[in-house]
Amino acid sequence: MNLAAFERGAQNGTSPDAIARMLARLFRGELLPLPRTDFILDAMRRCSTGGKRLRAGLPKGTDVRDKTGTVRSCSNDAGIITLPDGTHLVVAVFVRGGADAAARDAAIASVASAAWEAFAPTR
Repeated sequence: MNLAAFERGAQNGTSPDAIARMLARLFRGELLPLPRTDFILDAMRRCSTGGKRLRAGLPKGTDVRDKTGTVRSCSNDAGIITLPDGTHLVVAVFVRGGADAAARDAAIASVASAAWEAFAPTR
């Protein structure tokens, strides 16, 4: 399959809502045995590909467990953000098109920043 057909197709994709629900279930331990859940969440915490996406819109040092995805003109990031009070927020952002990858990354960071502002308790 060529990349243009891949981008149009639904056979290898998901929605932001579906990935967010899956991440919430994973985090609650509803999908896998605990050692496997911990392994995946630790790998997501160590993710190094998302520095300009969700993580860029959050205060430095915020605990984030995310998974990025990029195919041609599509950039995605979905993750679990630990808020200052210890609660968690799941955010999934999928961006298609736009001027370039940097613009898509900035859009994802902007959504993360808005989510932080809306849900992080103020001191």
